[in-house]
Amino acid sequence: MYRFIIGLIFLIPAAIPSMATDVLQVIENVRVPLAGFTKLIYAVCYILGTLFLVGGLTQYKQHRQNPQQVRISTPVFLVILGLGLFVFPWLLGLSQASSYLNAL
Repeated sequence: MYRFIIGLIFLIPAAIPSMATDVLQVIENVRVPLAGFTKLIYAVCYILGTLFLVGGLTQYKQHRQNPQQVRISTPVFLVILGLGLFVFPWLLGLSQASSYLNAL
């Protein structure tokens, strides 16, 4: 068991591709793996936004057929939430672009 742990301790530095020597390299080493995570967040936002918009339109159709069954606030909330999820990736990209412009 001890040999396994000692072997892992010696393999951990070999798994790290490059050791950072300054702050800019540390930031770059953190930013690169997060690029895939942000793409995942964008995709989830678009999918959930689509689902909320479709759900809101379906709820609105049900409200028009029977206003006593579904209150109007439910479809309005779902549509606003869906639009917000569609706009969220755009706002993130805009904030990243403005932060890069300020950094230059």
